[in-house]
Amino acid sequence: MKKKAWGAVLAGMAAAVLIGGIAFAQSAPGTPGADATGVKVQPAIFQQIVNPGDKFSTSITVTNPDAVSRTYTVSVKDISGLNSGGEPEFTSSSVPEYGISSWVSVQNPTITIPAGGSVTVPFTVNVPSTAAPGGHYGAIFVTYGATRPEFTGTGIGYQVGSLLDFRIAGQANETAEIRSFSTDKGLYQNANVTFGADVADTGNVLLRPRGPIDITNMFGQKVGTVIMNDSNDAIFPGQDRTFTVNWTSGGFMMGRFDAVMSLTYGDNAQKTVSQETSFWIIPIVPILALLIILLLVVFGFIWGVRAYVRKKIAAMTDGRQGAAASVSAEERLLAEGRLPFSRLIFILVATVVFAVIFLMILFFFFG
Repeated sequence: MKKKAWGAVLAGMAAAVLIGGIAFAQSAPGTPGADATGVKVQPAIFQQIVNPGDKFSTSITVTNPDAVSRTYTVSVKDISGLNSGGEPEFTSSSVPEYGISSWVSVQNPTITIPAGGSVTVPFTVNVPSTAAPGGHYGAIFVTYGATRPEFTGTGIGYQVGSLLDFRIAGQANETAEIRSFSTDKGLYQNANVTFGADVADTGNVLLRPRGPIDITNMFGQKVGTVIMNDSNDAIFPGQDRTFTVNWTSGGFMMGRFDAVMSLTYGDNAQKTVSQETSFWIIPIVPILALLIILLLVVFGFIWGVRAYVRKKIAAMTDGRQGAAASVSAEERLLAEGRLPFSRLIFILVATVVFAVIFLMILFFFFG
C-alpha cells in the first residue's frame, strides 16, 4: 500500500488516540477553575519504510501546556487491532505478527517538563534481521498517571500517543477474503435493506476493501447500487471486520432480488473479491388490501346472484298455481348454492384466505 494511502488510515487512527487519550482527564471536586490538564505530542504519526536489520534513531517532542510542572512516563505499546468502531486497540503484550514494541527503546522513560515547556524524547528502533515483510504498528505513549487525592475526590490522568507505522521491505502479501455477505432479513415489505459483510485480511499489510453492491430484480434489471465501506475503514493483518450499508428505494417493488458485492483492495485497488446474496420484497400491506377487496367482490357477487335467483323464483310462484314447475332445476340448485359454479366460488375464496395466511407465516418466520 502506498505511503499516501497509509497516511490517510493512520491519520484517522491518530485522531482517535489523541481524542480518546484525554477523554478521562477530570478535575477534583470542589476545585472550580482548576489548572487545565493535557499534553501535546508531535509528530502524531511516524511512517518509515525499513529493511530487516536496520537501526536508526529519531525522537518525539512533548509539550506541557499546563500552568504547573508535570512529570510524565514514556512507554511503547503494540496495536492489537481495531475495535468495531474502527479505533485502534493497544496492548502492553508483544504482538509478534505485526507488532513493534520489542524493536523500540526509549532513552528517557520518565521526563519532567516545566509549565508551558517542551522536551525532546529520543528513541531508537532496532529492526530484527528476521522481521517479516509487511506492515508493523505501534505507538509511543506519554502518560500522566492519575494522582490520588489526599482526602476525597477524583484523580487526574491522561495519555496521548504518537503512532508508529513501519513498512518492512520485501514481498507484501495483499489478500482478502469475504467470509460472509448477507442481508439482515430474508423478506422485506419495501426496499429498505441492510447489507452486512464480514471481510478478513489474510495477508500481512493493512487493507481497506471498498466497492459497489449492484442490486437487480427477478427480470435482470438493475434497480440500485450502494457502496460498501465508503469511508475506507481499515482491516489489520490476520483479522476480520464487519461492514454494513443500507439500501433504500422508492416506488413499488416486489419479487426476488439479487445483490452482487465487488470489493477492491491493495496497491491502486488492483485486486478484487466478490460475493452475492438474494432477498425478497413482498409488500404485504397492499397485497392484503387487494385480497380483502377481492374477497368482498366475490362475496358481493355470490350474494347478488343468489338474491336475484330467489327473487325470480318468488315472482314466478307468487299467486300462480303450477308456476313452481316452470322454475328449472338449475335455478333451484343455484339458489341453494349447490351448483358447480358456487363450488368454484368457494374454491376461489379458500385460495385467497390461504394466500393471506401464507403471507403472514412468511413474514413471521423470515421478515
